[in-house]
Amino acid sequence: MDNNIQKELTDLLRQISVEISNTPMDSSSRLIIIMALAVSKRMKLSDLMKVTGCGKGSIENHISKLESYGFIKTEKISFLNLQGYMQN
Repeated sequence: MDNNIQKELTDLLRQISVEISNTPMDSSSRLIIIMALAVSKRMKLSDLMKVTGCGKGSIENHISKLESYGFIKTEKISFLNLQGYMQN
């Protein structure tokens, strides 16, 4: 890679790093969540846990922060089944 291009790329990455620090996007897990949702549009909590490697409490905290800043929107879905019947 040309030294000038490499320097420009390095400078650009530093600028981006400075701009996203101390914001909701200062977490690699939240960046992964945003990128995963950009590709998939909708994901289950369990799938986001797998992609990020976060536990349930951590992922809920990240999602809450992203939602409070308006980056994402969540919806709660409840599943009901009859007692004694298996759900497929």
